[in-house]
Amino acid sequence: MSAQKFLDDEVYNDYDYAKVKKISMKKFALLESYFLALLDFKLFCTTEDFEIFVNYISKLIESEIKKKKDLKSSKNSTSSSSVDSSKLSIKKQEKI
Repeated sequence: MSAQKFLDDEVYNDYDYAKVKKISMKKFALLESYFLALLDFKLFCTTEDFEIFVNYISKLIESEIKKKKDLKSSKNSTSSSSVDSSKLSIKKQEKI
């Protein structure tokens, strides 16, 4: 995307890129600024520099995915534990 902005006269706006990638504009702008900062704002970069950034972004994405999975599993375990405790209280009442 940064390369396209650098090379082409007509480009999509940032909102369109963010929408396609299904991320917020804030996160999109942050990622773009990280990328440019890693390149020291030099839009020509070596393959090695590009690969460093790709690895960095991949780790960020993996971290976000893990957070979402952890959040879902903690919600599921909370709801299942509340169901389990209600079953226990019913069983206790039946014994009485």
